[in-house]
Amino acid sequence: MKFKTIIFLLAIITFLNASSNNIFMGIMDQAAHSLDVSIPLMGQLTTIFALSGAFGTPIVIALIGNWTQKKSLIGAMILVLIGVLLTANAFNFMLLAISRVFIGIGAGVFGISAFAFAARNAPTGKGVKAIATVIMGSSISIIVGVPISRMLISILDWRVLFWFISILSFACLLLLIKILPSQEKDRPIPIKEQLKFLTNPQLLVAFSMTLLMFINVSVMNTYASPFLANVVGMDNQMISMTLFLIGIGSFIGNYLTGAIAGKVAVKKVQPLILFTQAVALILLHIFSANMIMVVVLQMIWICSVWMFIPQQNYQLSLYKPEASSIMMSLNGSALQLGVAMGGVVGGVAIEQATLSVIPLVAAFFAIASGLVTFIAYKKPNFLQAPDFKSGVTIDEATKNGELFDEIQSKTQVENVQ
Repeated sequence: MKFKTIIFLLAIITFLNASSNNIFMGIMDQAAHSLDVSIPLMGQLTTIFALSGAFGTPIVIALIGNWTQKKSLIGAMILVLIGVLLTANAFNFMLLAISRVFIGIGAGVFGISAFAFAARNAPTGKGVKAIATVIMGSSISIIVGVPISRMLISILDWRVLFWFISILSFACLLLLIKILPSQEKDRPIPIKEQLKFLTNPQLLVAFSMTLLMFINVSVMNTYASPFLANVVGMDNQMISMTLFLIGIGSFIGNYLTGAIAGKVAVKKVQPLILFTQAVALILLHIFSANMIMVVVLQMIWICSVWMFIPQQNYQLSLYKPEASSIMMSLNGSALQLGVAMGGVVGGVAIEQATLSVIPLVAAFFAIASGLVTFIAYKKPNFLQAPDFKSGVTIDEATKNGELFDEIQSKTQVENVQ
């Protein structure tokens, strides 16, 4: 089966997995009302989802280290499907919370396995673009899933949306079983050896970049609908349109990161991306009464967010190519922990102040991540694993494709063309 076809299917499944979580951005207030719980409590579903992914994903990845990629992806999809079905039948907060655990772990394992497949089997020099294509499923879920869900809940019970997702997910599961070839994963790495990665100073700094940035992302995303409704003063139709445009911004970010991959060094673009987020968020607070400015600034913010993710994953997978799945799993844990912390931080900010401070709280963490990234990349050898043969750095190798040839040869993974 052609590599592009498989990547396209992985992107569709990523869209469905992301929609099972992102939909709550658009229906949080309505779901909270139907379950008779507060918005801050409903916002903690994001925390539950994220903590499940942060701690559950690396554990599961370690336990299934000797599975083929096909088996890993199928198993992860089954977990997500169970979670979605529980959500579709949730008539109390506790069942909804349990469903988030299944979806958080399943989506996390699927994402890591899909990224590893994309990075290792992409044509020479196309690794970042392949990962960006898979991640694009998430951005499209914001473009389509979130605003449409906002419109549909006016005529349908919000649980019906999850029945739709479960049906589509099951169909994709069957297709995945049919077309995905059985390939070996990375060599199994003992848990003790994996834990050593957490003592690597460079990796800890890289994971802290991800952690801080996603606290910023979670603070904004978790309370997007309440912020737009209560602070900006938008009605349901305007909120749906704004969420759609925000999704367009994420799509643009994914496209741009694929376009500049191999042309601009990561150490130059990553700090700029993070500081762009901070400036957009500060201006969002200042111009929160201007609907046009709110939409434009949120599009700029989300665009820069989605430019960060593929490059960070790809950089880490090249730093330790023999353990690419573990690298992305640990980075995914940092991401999910940031999402969990952001949900809590945002909830506390709302209770202690008002919804209007949400952009400023998010901006603080964007600045912190930007400073860590800027200082780290000032060191010439930061995350610059040498090429196995010629000593070419990652930034140089990703421009000419040499490193990817070595990775594919070293890990003995057949290129799916």
